[in-house]
Amino acid sequence: MRIHQLTVSAFGPFAETQDIDFDAVGSAGLFLIHGRTGAGKSSLLDAMCFALFGSIPRQRVSNAAVKVASDHAPGEQPTVSMEFSVAGRRLRITRTASYEVVGRKGQSTTRRSTVRLEELRAGHWQEQAVKEQETGEFIKRTLGLDLQQFVQLILLPQGEFAAFLRAKPDDRGVLLERLFAIDRFRGVESWLTERRSMARARRDEASVAVVRCRDRIEEVLVSSGRAESLPETDLPSAVTTLLVQLEDAATEAMTRAQTAADAAVVARRSLVEAQQRAARRAEAAAAIAERDALLGAAGLQTDRRSRLAAARRAQQVDPLAEAHRARVTRHAASQVAVETAVAALPTALQGKGTDDWWPRLTAALAAGGATLAGLPPLTASLQRTAERRNQLRDKGAATAAVVEELQHRQAAVVATRATLHTTTASAPAVTALSHSVNAAVAALGKLSDVAGTIAAARTACESALRTAAATEAASSRARTELDRLRAARLAGIAAELGADLEDGDACPVCGSTTHPSPATPTADAVTADDVAEASSVADGALAAAAAADQALAAARARLTTLEAQWSAAHADLPAWDDVSAWLPADAMSAASSVWSATSPIEPGVLDGLVGAAAVVQQDAAHEVERVSDAERALAELDTAAEQVAAELSAATADLATDQARLTDAEAELAELHSTIEGALQVHADTCPCGSDPAGHAAASTAVDQVVRLLTTATTDQELVEQAAADLATALAAQDFPDLAKYSESRCSAAEVASIEAAISDYDARLQATTAVLELPAVVAACAAPAEDLSELEAAAAHAEERADRERAAATALETTVTRLRTLSADLASVHSAYVAANEKFATIASLADTVNGSGEDNTLRMRLSAYVLAARLESVTTLANERLTAMSDGRFTLEHSDARAKHGARSGLGLVVRDAWTGQTRDTATLSGGESFMASLSLALGLGDAVLAETGGRPLETLLVDEGFGSLDQDTLDRVLQVLDELRAGDRVVGIVSHVPDLRQRIPTQLEVRRCETGSTVRIRDGASAA
Repeated sequence: MRIHQLTVSAFGPFAETQDIDFDAVGSAGLFLIHGRTGAGKSSLLDAMCFALFGSIPRQRVSNAAVKVASDHAPGEQPTVSMEFSVAGRRLRITRTASYEVVGRKGQSTTRRSTVRLEELRAGHWQEQAVKEQETGEFIKRTLGLDLQQFVQLILLPQGEFAAFLRAKPDDRGVLLERLFAIDRFRGVESWLTERRSMARARRDEASVAVVRCRDRIEEVLVSSGRAESLPETDLPSAVTTLLVQLEDAATEAMTRAQTAADAAVVARRSLVEAQQRAARRAEAAAAIAERDALLGAAGLQTDRRSRLAAARRAQQVDPLAEAHRARVTRHAASQVAVETAVAALPTALQGKGTDDWWPRLTAALAAGGATLAGLPPLTASLQRTAERRNQLRDKGAATAAVVEELQHRQAAVVATRATLHTTTASAPAVTALSHSVNAAVAALGKLSDVAGTIAAARTACESALRTAAATEAASSRARTELDRLRAARLAGIAAELGADLEDGDACPVCGSTTHPSPATPTADAVTADDVAEASSVADGALAAAAAADQALAAARARLTTLEAQWSAAHADLPAWDDVSAWLPADAMSAASSVWSATSPIEPGVLDGLVGAAAVVQQDAAHEVERVSDAERALAELDTAAEQVAAELSAATADLATDQARLTDAEAELAELHSTIEGALQVHADTCPCGSDPAGHAAASTAVDQVVRLLTTATTDQELVEQAAADLATALAAQDFPDLAKYSESRCSAAEVASIEAAISDYDARLQATTAVLELPAVVAACAAPAEDLSELEAAAAHAEERADRERAAATALETTVTRLRTLSADLASVHSAYVAANEKFATIASLADTVNGSGEDNTLRMRLSAYVLAARLESVTTLANERLTAMSDGRFTLEHSDARAKHGARSGLGLVVRDAWTGQTRDTATLSGGESFMASLSLALGLGDAVLAETGGRPLETLLVDEGFGSLDQDTLDRVLQVLDELRAGDRVVGIVSHVPDLRQRIPTQLEVRRCETGSTVRIRDGASAA
């Protein structure tokens, strides 16, 4: 990475814009940044960090926001812009910080930070990123460094590496962990620790399972009365032996239980048979007592049979007696109905005490009804005429409404025609706009497609460039290794020849046949096979680099072709004057940049412009459609106007006709009303009902009802007399002298059923006693001698109790055997699992303890991550000694110490200094200020080389060293500057930040930072002006 240009404005101590051309300053390879304390020397370094990473080192250290806005330029936005090149790409990043702006009313507003990353291509700056995240990812990917690594490797900070030199191993490890990636090694430590815990947990779980299984076995033994103690070792074998013993005992117990059970069955059978014989004798005694009681109650049974016969004769009379009662009740109800109907008639219509009243009244009502017979047709005609009049009124009103509505429609047609004429007049302009928009959208779409392909081709170029750089670096390393091995083999060729010498053979170099002290190969001697293998690797790396170069050339050719296609597509864009007339205001800026562009631009800009043009295209299509719709509507409207005029004429004629018909209906209705009123007056004068037609009908109906009820009452009287004669005949037939004797003999159905049940029960009980006494078992039991049941019961109980004891003992022992058999299998399983888990835990625990520095075989007590850091530190000290040896004139070298630290401190990260003058090593804290600066600077340079080698970062072509030179004497300063000057051999630019006056005489090219009340300024001084 090389820095070319830095521009700062309103940043830190710099109020006005300061432009610093690092190409001019770094042309000599070594330059000085100097100025008074607080002038802003370190702020220039902060500005570089802010431009690249959006943060400055002091923010990372203090963990608090450091103000970057300049107090000398209130209200101005802090801005930093830096041009730099990396991996053959020229980049420019411009970043602004958020700041507060105070408005007119004293209100404070925060302006947000921004970032813009550009790349110089074909002489033009092209935008690459404008978002924080994508910019950060691009910088990280391109540089291969984060902020912390950038500060440690490019901006060597004042004092920090001196602290690193003197730090304790634990503190030194903190910085190394920030710079070297050891996450995967820490992951291994954590993974093994976690696996150890898991293995321990599984072993403990298996052990608990064994203990639980043993406890369950002991519980089974205790519950079975065997309080045996199980051994601690060889538990499965002991349980198996015990199980065999218990199985034999269970077999013997089952045999004893079966013998006792058979004896109990025999005793119980004897008892049951004796009890059955005693029961039969008791049944016989009960049957004899029952039979004697039944024979003593024979008279009561005769009375029941007589009572049942009388009740059955009364049942034959019941239907006729019930019919007589029903007809008497019905006749009484008929008489009440007649009286009620007569009372409901008007007084004028009630009877006058003569037999012919009701026939005469019926005839008079019939005559009055004849008078009213002609009214229904007249009433119907009146109703129809009224309905017709109402319909004519409604139709006239509807026709008048139609006329009014048609008049309104006619006026609306006239107004709509005027509006449509206005719309169709704009048809030519709308068509022209549509053609212009369609042409622009098609051209922009083609341009966007080509731009998208260019973006992918650029990415392919960048990938091919990175691959070419990596393969070139690998080829260079392989060639360097080959040269080293060849030189080493030549240096050790004498030992190679000496290994083949034998006494008596001539030496191929001196010809002597005696070889008193032949050279012998060292352990690291290089052989011809080593050189051949390195040569093969170098050839392969060279071929890979050549292939990568070809791929890069092809990608660049592809990009050139696409850029030519983009130029051709750009030429097809329509004229700007036509497009600017219809583009939206918010798209004018983007469109202007596209039309004026001379090189491909980002697809995102074109996509946004295509979207804006598509919106206009849609609007134009809608306008074309609207004009077309208006022309069709105008033609349809002319037809509609003619139809409305015709309908209006027809509706006006219909309205006049309806008015004439309505007048005729009104006259006919008046004539019908007069005729009906005359008929009603005649009826009122002649009919006895003295009422209107509705009242006449009600009176006629009521009189007819009274006549019908009188007829019914007469019929019911005749039926009552007939039912009385039938009942008298039935009583005589069933031997009942009168109705009272019949009523006395009647019984309800429940009473009859009860008498029948008592008779049946008596007969059944008498038969049952006879049957019991005749049973063979009863006869045999009565003939057998009596037995002592208590003795037989005691014998059976004793036998069953003994059988229960034997069966319970056998069952308990069998249950114990079954449970122990299951537990024995479980014990074998869990014990096997415990053995396997314990072996696995021992293996994992040993490995985890070793990796975590606590194992017995880890004599240094060093963790894996510490071991990796120790290896990195050893590499750093080797690279640092290349510079320290030159700076200290060969006196000092740094050595990595892996001595075991005391009091549990971290081992393997120690540093000591070997003093060649005394031949002794000593602590780094014993170095003087100047010696510490040289050692610290050497460490910084060595650490930078080591980190770049591991992370694959880009070569550092710009290096800035911040302070520390004031502690050096003249000779030492010369050697340090000589080492820094040698860094230019790799085309590096080295800048020294210091206020040491002597450096101004030694380094002619300078950046002078001056402070003043209005803000600091920067100026470049060459050799002449510095002098």
